[in-house]
Amino acid sequence: MVRRRDAFDFVAMRARRHETLECGRTRRWACAIATAHLFGICSKHRRGFGDSSLASRRDGTIQCDLAGTTRSMRCLLVADLHYSLQQYDWVTEVAGDFDVVVIAGDHLDLSSMVDFRAQSVVVRKYIAKLTAKTQLLVCSGNHDLDTRDETGEKVSRWILGARDCGVPCDGDSFVFSDTLFTVCPWWDGPTVRGAIEALLAADAKKRPRRWIWVHHAPPASSATSWDGVRHHGDADLRRWILQYRPDFVLCGHVHQSPFRQGGSWADCVGPTWVFNAGHQFGRPPAHVILDCEQQRALWFSAAGNQIVRLDRALRRPIEKLIELPGWLAVKGPDLDPSPA
Repeated sequence: MVRRRDAFDFVAMRARRHETLECGRTRRWACAIATAHLFGICSKHRRGFGDSSLASRRDGTIQCDLAGTTRSMRCLLVADLHYSLQQYDWVTEVAGDFDVVVIAGDHLDLSSMVDFRAQSVVVRKYIAKLTAKTQLLVCSGNHDLDTRDETGEKVSRWILGARDCGVPCDGDSFVFSDTLFTVCPWWDGPTVRGAIEALLAADAKKRPRRWIWVHHAPPASSATSWDGVRHHGDADLRRWILQYRPDFVLCGHVHQSPFRQGGSWADCVGPTWVFNAGHQFGRPPAHVILDCEQQRALWFSAAGNQIVRLDRALRRPIEKLIELPGWLAVKGPDLDPSPA
């Protein structure tokens, strides 16, 4: 096993070196929060879906030491990193500046020359690094499925190993301060879909001040699921949103949505805000910063930066971000002042 793990590391190292050489000199950014925060670690870790089956729901919610308190929260959303090691490096560098970091699926890249087993080993190492810096949440996407469950549906087994690092993942509920996170797996059939329905129904009964869902696919008929030709969203997710009305849904999956006419990184389904940062190559990845204290959501990408005000109705076209918030600061003289 040791020799096999070394082989995986060697393949990943070669892939990373090749990616770095192709990238060349890239712009970097980092942000700092004026007031340091002490992050809680999980005091109770009880899984939402069991190891043997994603459909076996267990009672209990992961609690951090801040559960039940009221405090502001700044959350970083990325998705669809697709084994881009330079993007994982960037997320690792800035993770400590946020209370919560969410990677909303598609950690791996099925089209990569690197074997998916080697990819999962490397990504798990990044997960461990991120856990040492902040509270991390991850869910699976369609590129992350590596096996089938007892009913024959495709599931992601490897991502459940994130729980060994105390990271909430597929099927888990997590309470941070006064916010409940519900982490949904990618579903391939009625069994896992039914388990998600049961998870949402259970969490709805213990809903605190704020409820956030992590779900790889965006809802159907949303600007966040538009690729310029048609929608690629989840109709069941849209139905669940209208039924339970969470505060936010953090997703990904449709890479082009923020960059196509008629698409967007932000949308509202009923009273629920939906965010999909989109996908771009190189570092940093396209990303969304959710600032619950200032009631703002900020989008950073190579196509430009935008801002929405969460205490107002969504207006289009979305406002351009002209000035960085005061709590964002650039570290180092060689860094571009823009996150993108």
